[in-house]
Amino acid sequence: MEAESAMTMKLSGAARGRVNWKRINDVTAGARSRSTPAGEGRQVEPERVREIFKVAKEEFQAALNSLRNLTRVMTWLVLLSVAVAFIGLLLVLIFDLRIPGAVTSGASLSALTALVFKMWQLGRDQAMLELIPTRYEIALSLVTSSAQFSKILDQFLSETESLRRATN
Repeated sequence: MEAESAMTMKLSGAARGRVNWKRINDVTAGARSRSTPAGEGRQVEPERVREIFKVAKEEFQAALNSLRNLTRVMTWLVLLSVAVAFIGLLLVLIFDLRIPGAVTSGASLSALTALVFKMWQLGRDQAMLELIPTRYEIALSLVTSSAQFSKILDQFLSETESLRRATN
């Protein structure tokens, strides 16, 4: 996990706006105020850590559901863009309207390119919003000591702080 935290994780604007960072901040506030530089000597209550991860997972899931709906809408827009490009091709081939057909196809292909890029961003955001809570759930299931709880919590706080920093 430490090697992964060296990379700055960023969410797109669509995903950042859908995560309720205030609720996550509120639930992690006490844990953050009691932390030491490396989590040394800090006693972390396992139930408190589980509650923090539960709230974060709920917030990430809510944002994920919203992104899935947005992805469905964008899929229809991609299909519409492909249809308009095909109409432009038909204008050129059947009606010999080269300029209107080329303009129609060109505009549609430009929109298609932008939509595909945006869908790629949304897919990356969806993967991050699914994998972050899952990774910590697995880590929590393997934890045996308070020091490990502390280390996992510190890693989680660092990761969500990275996502929040990328928000501004």
